[in-house]
Amino acid sequence: MTPVHPPPNSNRYLSLPNTYQLSIPAVPASDLPRERANALFTSAEHVGYLSSACADIAEAIRTGPARGVRGDVISGLHEEYRQKCADDDAAARQRLAEDRRNERDAKRSVQTAAQQQQQQTRIASEQCNELLRILAARRRQTATMNDGERADLQRSETNYAERCKH
Repeated sequence: MTPVHPPPNSNRYLSLPNTYQLSIPAVPASDLPRERANALFTSAEHVGYLSSACADIAEAIRTGPARGVRGDVISGLHEEYRQKCADDDAAARQRLAEDRRNERDAKRSVQTAAQQQQQQTRIASEQCNELLRILAARRRQTATMNDGERADLQRSETNYAERCKH
C-alpha cells in the first residue's frame, strides 16, 4: 500500500481502501510534535486486537517517552509500525468497532425485550381489571340469573382466577 500524497495544508493521513482512515500519520513521527505522535498510542483501545508483534511495537511507542527512549528511536518505531502493522491496525480497529456495535445491539435487544415484557404485563393487568369489572357487574345480577347464566358466571370466575391470580 502506498500513501497518497495529500494536497498542501490538508490532513496528512494514509488513505486506505473502503475509506478507512488509519490514525498513523503518513509523515515521520519526528515531524510531529512529540506529544501528538505518542498520543496516537496512549489510549488506543484497538491494541488488544492487534497481533502480538504489533501490540508490542505500539506498547513500546506508548511507553517510550516515560522510559526515556530517544525521539529518533521512537520515530523508528513509528516507521516500523507503519510498515509492518498498517493492515493489522486497520483490521483491529474494524474488529473493535464491530464488537462495540454488537454490544450496542445486545443492549438494545435487552432493552426492547424488557419494554415488550412491561407492555405485556400492562396489557394483562388491564385485561384482568376489565374482567373483574365485568364479574362484579354480573355478580350483582345473580338473583335474576338462570342456571345456565350462573354456570357461565362460575366459568368466568374460574377463568379470572386462573388468568389473574398468580
